[in-house]
Amino acid sequence: MEVDVNIDVAWGKLHRSGNQLRWLSLIDHCIDVAAVTHCLLQLPTWRARLSQLAGRPLTETDCWRLTAIAFFHDIGKCSLGFWLKQFDEPSGDPLGARDISVRKQLVQQAKGNLRQCGHTAITLDLESEALIGAASEALPLEEICEQWNGELYLWAAISHHGEPIRPGSYSGQAKAAWTWRRCAQPSYDPIAQLRTLGDAARGLFTPAFAPCTPLPAPEFGDEADDPHNSLIHAFAGLISLADWIASNPAADYFPYDLAPGNGRWPAALSRARCVLRHMRLDIADAGDALRASPPAFGEVFYDGAQRFEPTATQAAMASPQLGQIVIVEDETGAGKTEAALWRFKALLEAGKVDSLALLLPTRVAAVALHKRVEQFLRALFPDEAVRPNSVLAVPGYLVSDGLSGTRLPGFEVLWPDQEAEQSAHRHWAAENSKRYLAAAVAVGTVDQALLGALKSRHAHLRGMCALRSLLVIDEVHASDAYMLQLIEHLLARHQRAGGHALLLSATLGGAARDRLLTPLDVDAQRQRADKPQTTSDYLAVPFPCVSNSNSSLLDTSRPDARQKDVRLRTLPAMSDAQAIAASVARSVRAGARVLVIRNTVAGAIAVQHAIEAELRLDHPALFRCKATVCTHHGRYAAVDRKQMDQAVGEAFGKASSAGARVLVGTQTLEQSLDIDADELFTDLCPVDVLLQRIGRLHRHRYRVRPAEFQWPSATVLIPEQRDLTSYTREHHPARHGIGGIVYSNVLMIEATLRLIESAEDSWRIPADNRRLVEAATNPETLEQLAESLGGPWLDHANAWRGAELAQRNEGDGRALDWTAPFDTWGNNEKAATRLGDPGRLVRVEPTVQSPFGQTLRELQIPQWMLGNVERHEELAGAVQTEAGTTTFTFAQKAYRYSRLGLDAIS
Repeated sequence: MEVDVNIDVAWGKLHRSGNQLRWLSLIDHCIDVAAVTHCLLQLPTWRARLSQLAGRPLTETDCWRLTAIAFFHDIGKCSLGFWLKQFDEPSGDPLGARDISVRKQLVQQAKGNLRQCGHTAITLDLESEALIGAASEALPLEEICEQWNGELYLWAAISHHGEPIRPGSYSGQAKAAWTWRRCAQPSYDPIAQLRTLGDAARGLFTPAFAPCTPLPAPEFGDEADDPHNSLIHAFAGLISLADWIASNPAADYFPYDLAPGNGRWPAALSRARCVLRHMRLDIADAGDALRASPPAFGEVFYDGAQRFEPTATQAAMASPQLGQIVIVEDETGAGKTEAALWRFKALLEAGKVDSLALLLPTRVAAVALHKRVEQFLRALFPDEAVRPNSVLAVPGYLVSDGLSGTRLPGFEVLWPDQEAEQSAHRHWAAENSKRYLAAAVAVGTVDQALLGALKSRHAHLRGMCALRSLLVIDEVHASDAYMLQLIEHLLARHQRAGGHALLLSATLGGAARDRLLTPLDVDAQRQRADKPQTTSDYLAVPFPCVSNSNSSLLDTSRPDARQKDVRLRTLPAMSDAQAIAASVARSVRAGARVLVIRNTVAGAIAVQHAIEAELRLDHPALFRCKATVCTHHGRYAAVDRKQMDQAVGEAFGKASSAGARVLVGTQTLEQSLDIDADELFTDLCPVDVLLQRIGRLHRHRYRVRPAEFQWPSATVLIPEQRDLTSYTREHHPARHGIGGIVYSNVLMIEATLRLIESAEDSWRIPADNRRLVEAATNPETLEQLAESLGGPWLDHANAWRGAELAQRNEGDGRALDWTAPFDTWGNNEKAATRLGDPGRLVRVEPTVQSPFGQTLRELQIPQWMLGNVERHEELAGAVQTEAGTTTFTFAQKAYRYSRLGLDAIS
């Protein structure tokens, strides 16, 4: 093996490739991380967010001190236990290849007598009585902790691997006796290595040691409820990002031979500036381009033949003075996405943000929207050199700048433009889900931002990257009480840091609007309690409208707005798949494009079977993916979902051809999708959800439709028995999503059914939106309904209120509160963005071909299918494939995966 090491000093990074071992000293690695930190602190938006959290502008001395603290992020690597790790080889062979064979033998003897350790928690040993004196002499701890007020910053930097290191919490005191001691043979002195770092810091970061106001931070040990806690949390995320960037040894990042000796710091600074610019973490040139030549709305949004004029809502987005939190309410298909993109343009031009995170409720919606965002970026920035990069922030996908990458063995990714300059930099954020929000533009599910608001590993990295973004949360009404509480925590943090957020909805209730505009604001909550808004107050709010955290409201309704009269009828056949199929088949034979959206996967599969029996499996109107007839729901393998999502767009999107077709699915089809149908069959559901499903009807105005379907038509599938009282009980034989875990509030369902029954054949959209939403979701209205129904309905209302309160409390308990002290939280294994156990990801070995021609390596089994499973189980057994269907066993149960998804075999 070819070796390039200096065995007597602390090492920072090792890189093994074939028969070659490359080695970087710890001091050089620390210089690289400090350089990236220093350059991040110079970026205007990053600096502004941190200054806002600090309560005052960060000075240059502050930034130099934070840079110096970042330099010490890896002091644990000076320990003897970590130093020994360099002698491990994956093959089990020692480092070898030394000219002095005696030294090699001594190293092996030392390894036999000593133990290895990590480099973060081991730092706590330096607090011990035996070591604190030596550590203080070696490192500038007095300056950092006493003069700079930087002790908590130091611990935040040391915690850069995603979990907090709590001072005084480490229980491995036995290691202190040996891992920081001097080793004579071979010669290695951990304290001397600390001293080398300390001396280097004093020489490299001289401005940090000049007399100046201390860093803004709570007093150590008395930091509860101190607003400066948020700054410590943010700094932890910044160091995690800087460490990840600086740890890349590629030639165009921070190669081990970047510069020798004292030349490393200026070379690292220069390289950091280039890397951040090429990665598009620094997009100052994009903002400059907009300010130099601001484009008109019609120049950015056009279909090749027509330049569009902005609607009142879209035009309102051009003002950066709207406020930090803005809510846009408008009907589905009215251009809310374009409004969000135009808002990003305005804020970027004004220097208020330097990234965009478009967050949607479902994967399929994110995949579909990413292509539209790519078109927007190309139109807004014709010059590719200044164009922000974009990633599809959906786990399982590997898409950046519209290109699909290929994951190679290890951590490497091959991109189609691999040879292009800066390719590796632009795609870096897409290669790991933890880094998605480091892209200039990220399009994904809302989960990606919420993971930064939870007590989970790398939450600070995600959270810090999000601070500089315009956070756009689409279909915000779709969140349950738990998710809504997490969103409030996310928005409250964003607002405290001076960030901007835009929430989009066609069906948001007034009570939810009030909460989201004043997230976690105790004073606002008290005022609402003292003077509560009535249903009449909420009904008086215009629709569409733009409201914001500055307490202003803009009426964006249009007298000449196009109204969509949706014909409604009910079909009391919720449990009768054959009856539903017969009605669907009549519409298909009449040439209609039909969507069937059911509340449960079981309901969707039952209707699919019945439609196939009615039309025959070879009927050309049946939805297909890769020439295979199928449904669309969440119980498919990730590799197949990619193909299915694309097939939905091809069959029902803007570019889809004319002709009859039918697609059966679940909630995966109801939101944020630009798909168009002539007729909708939908299970009874809450009115806000129903309006979303109706939003898929007649979405594309230009489409030529069969004579029978010139008016949008929705058939609501309702229970055969009108009385819904039985659904309020805990056990009901056929819920179809009503009263169970899907739609637990049966009062909302009852209120929705009453609205349908009272309609005079149709609903007028958007004119009726506000009335419909408030009539079936407003808490005051639902409470009155429960009182009028009495009996079990009152019990159900009380139980539901208790369940909602429990969900909110659960959200508070799992949220990562940046106003709390940094070291008082721990990694929470149960930290999930959505309530409910997601189940188990099961490996399929040997791999098989899926029904859609993909290589099937793993499947997600929902928890309710699993029962009791041993934690270590992860491999499917008895895997067999025949005629496109794969059967397997897991945890003593049998499963089937077919063109209709995953199902348990009874």
